[in-house]
Amino acid sequence: MPPFLDESLRFALDSHSDQLLDVDIFLLVEPAPGGLADGYFTSVEAIRARVETSQRPLSEFLSSAIDRTKDSAPLQVASFESFWATNSIAALIEPDVLRQ
Repeated sequence: MPPFLDESLRFALDSHSDQLLDVDIFLLVEPAPGGLADGYFTSVEAIRARVETSQRPLSEFLSSAIDRTKDSAPLQVASFESFWATNSIAALIEPDVLRQ
Protein backbone atom coordinates (compact mmCIF):
# COMPACT_ATOMS: atom_id res chain seq x y z
CA MET A 1 0.00 0.00 0.00
CA PRO A 2 1.32 3.49 -0.80
CA PRO A 3 3.15 5.11 2.13
CA PHE A 4 1.12 8.33 1.92
CA LEU A 5 -2.06 6.61 3.14
CA ASP A 6 -2.52 7.22 6.84
CA GLU A 7 -3.67 4.51 9.24
CA SER A 8 -7.34 5.60 9.36
CA LEU A 9 -7.57 5.60 5.55
CA ARG A 10 -5.93 2.17 5.38
CA PHE A 11 -8.50 0.86 7.86
CA ALA A 12 -11.37 2.35 5.83
CA LEU A 13 -10.03 0.81 2.63
CA ASP A 14 -9.64 -2.60 4.23
CA SER A 15 -13.09 -2.60 5.84
CA HIS A 16 -14.87 -1.47 2.64
CA SER A 17 -12.88 -3.48 0.12
CA ASP A 18 -15.98 -4.71 -1.73
CA GLN A 19 -17.80 -1.36 -1.95
CA LEU A 20 -17.55 1.76 -4.08
CA LEU A 21 -16.21 4.74 -2.16
CA ASP A 22 -17.31 8.33 -2.73
CA VAL A 23 -14.04 10.26 -2.36
CA ASP A 24 -12.85 13.84 -2.83
CA ILE A 25 -9.25 14.10 -4.01
CA PHE A 26 -7.58 17.49 -3.50
CA LEU A 27 -4.45 18.03 -5.57
CA LEU A 28 -1.40 19.79 -4.14
CA VAL A 29 -1.19 22.59 -6.73
CA GLU A 30 -2.85 25.72 -5.39
CA PRO A 31 -5.49 26.89 -7.92
CA ALA A 32 -4.81 30.61 -7.41
CA PRO A 33 -1.53 31.11 -5.54
CA GLY A 34 -1.50 34.87 -6.22
CA GLY A 35 -5.22 35.45 -5.74
CA LEU A 36 -7.25 37.38 -8.32
CA ALA A 37 -4.95 40.38 -8.47
CA ASP A 38 -4.65 40.50 -12.28
CA GLY A 39 -8.34 41.00 -12.97
CA TYR A 40 -11.23 38.56 -12.73
CA PHE A 41 -11.48 37.18 -16.28
CA THR A 42 -7.76 36.86 -16.92
CA SER A 43 -7.25 35.19 -13.56
CA VAL A 44 -10.13 32.74 -13.94
CA GLU A 45 -8.74 31.61 -17.29
CA ALA A 46 -5.28 31.23 -15.76
CA ILE A 47 -6.67 29.29 -12.78
CA ARG A 48 -8.60 26.92 -15.04
CA ALA A 49 -5.52 26.29 -17.19
CA ARG A 50 -3.33 25.71 -14.13
CA VAL A 51 -5.85 23.29 -12.62
CA GLU A 52 -6.38 21.44 -15.91
CA THR A 53 -2.64 20.87 -16.19
CA SER A 54 -2.47 19.74 -12.57
CA GLN A 55 -5.42 17.33 -12.89
CA ARG A 56 -4.58 15.87 -16.31
CA PRO A 57 -2.58 12.80 -15.13
CA LEU A 58 -5.20 11.83 -12.53
CA SER A 59 -8.09 12.47 -14.93
CA GLU A 60 -6.42 10.32 -17.59
CA PHE A 61 -5.85 7.54 -15.04
CA LEU A 62 -9.49 7.63 -13.91
CA SER A 63 -10.75 7.79 -17.52
CA SER A 64 -8.67 4.77 -18.48
CA ALA A 65 -10.14 2.84 -15.54
CA ILE A 66 -13.66 3.72 -16.73
CA ASP A 67 -12.72 2.63 -20.27
CA ARG A 68 -11.43 -0.72 -18.94
CA THR A 69 -14.72 -1.14 -17.07
CA LYS A 70 -16.66 -0.67 -20.33
CA ASP A 71 -14.63 -3.53 -21.81
CA SER A 72 -16.11 -5.85 -19.12
CA ALA A 73 -13.08 -5.67 -16.84
CA PRO A 74 -13.80 -5.52 -13.11
CA LEU A 75 -15.31 -2.22 -12.01
CA GLN A 76 -12.77 0.19 -10.55
CA VAL A 77 -14.03 3.69 -11.31
CA ALA A 78 -17.76 4.27 -11.68
CA SER A 79 -17.55 8.04 -12.27
CA PHE A 80 -15.60 11.20 -11.50
CA GLU A 81 -16.02 14.94 -11.79
CA SER A 82 -13.42 17.71 -11.82
CA PHE A 83 -13.71 20.97 -9.87
CA TRP A 84 -11.41 23.75 -11.02
CA ALA A 85 -12.11 26.26 -8.23
CA THR A 86 -10.73 23.90 -5.55
CA ASN A 87 -8.42 21.80 -7.77
CA SER A 88 -10.18 18.65 -6.68
CA ILE A 89 -11.77 15.59 -8.22
CA ALA A 90 -14.80 13.80 -6.78
CA ALA A 91 -14.87 10.12 -7.69
CA LEU A 92 -16.92 7.00 -7.08
CA ILE A 93 -14.23 4.31 -7.01
CA GLU A 94 -13.23 0.98 -5.57
CA PRO A 95 -10.65 0.96 -2.76
CA ASP A 96 -8.07 -0.71 -5.02
CA VAL A 97 -7.88 2.49 -7.08
CA LEU A 98 -6.67 4.44 -4.04
CA ARG A 99 -4.14 1.73 -3.31
CA GLN A 100 -2.67 2.23 -6.78
